[in-house]
Amino acid sequence: MSQSIPPVSLDDRQQRILEAVVHDYVETAEPVGSAALLERHPLGIRSATLRSEMALLADRGLLVQPHTSSGRVPSNIGYRYYVNQLMRDVAVPITAIDCIDNRIRGNDHHVEAVLDASCQALADITGLPSMATPPATGVVSIHRIFLSPVTATQNLLVILYSNGRSENRILTGFSLTAQESWMLADALNESAAGIALATLRDNGLPNIPRELIALSSVWSIISNDVRTAARDLCALSPLVVHRSEAALQHPEFRDVERFGHFLTLMQERAALLELLAGPTVMESSVRIGAELGSNDLGGYSMVTATYSVGESQQGTIGVIGPTRMRYPEVIASVKHVAKTVGKVLQRLTFS
Repeated sequence: MSQSIPPVSLDDRQQRILEAVVHDYVETAEPVGSAALLERHPLGIRSATLRSEMALLADRGLLVQPHTSSGRVPSNIGYRYYVNQLMRDVAVPITAIDCIDNRIRGNDHHVEAVLDASCQALADITGLPSMATPPATGVVSIHRIFLSPVTATQNLLVILYSNGRSENRILTGFSLTAQESWMLADALNESAAGIALATLRDNGLPNIPRELIALSSVWSIISNDVRTAARDLCALSPLVVHRSEAALQHPEFRDVERFGHFLTLMQERAALLELLAGPTVMESSVRIGAELGSNDLGGYSMVTATYSVGESQQGTIGVIGPTRMRYPEVIASVKHVAKTVGKVLQRLTFS
């Protein structure tokens, strides 16, 4: 889940002080002074000792002092140390779980609907913009094909994909008997099942079986339509984004310039996709400030988690917001939503 631990060593007292500063600053969005810390936390030390320890934490780069007369706030190194060393796991509240279930219920008929509903739930729970990528289309394949005559010149082609998406297409220009449609459907499933979309997009279906050569013209029409469907699906936007109005209420966005920068970022889908496509080898990832790969993002953090559909298909879901965020709650929520997405898409794919 975590990035590398900063090269600092803190004793138990210093850890408790840093944890208290992070907690109070996240809750109040105001620089934390020694007097306030002693009032709110049973640190068991004198005021002068606390001031000395806070100064030491600042010297080591874990705290910063925004103004000469103000208290201190966590630096990005301080947040990283907190996430890696001090943060305690929390459970996702039942109300949040209900929110996720209610959002997804009734929207679980294809992958885009599942991801959109899940991102909405995640934004509602965390108060932060959320985004997700679908399973990589390079490993999505055709799960099953159905073919049925509708009228004398119209035929219904139903394609079920391995990622849970389904598509209905009306084909015209030929007529089929019920028996011919059954025979073609069986041959289509035998020929196309398991072929990656990228292959279908580039090459269409394999050659028609020899025993059905009399239907080669129909096979050609179906092959072209399957190829078009694969091309269209591969070309779909690889990112689902749900912006949260609550995120814009953060005190950090009282700064007009920073507010404008954040709105611009949320509109740049390519930049968001690049961020979301960061480290995915772990179940979850927390990237803070410069770990996002740009000095322009020094004031932001991103929490992501991967979800899996079967053994090979994997996507990512996450949130982005100011570095001052409730990391335990956000991380727990992102991981829970990712796990839920995987389960729902698994049912869609293999049901």
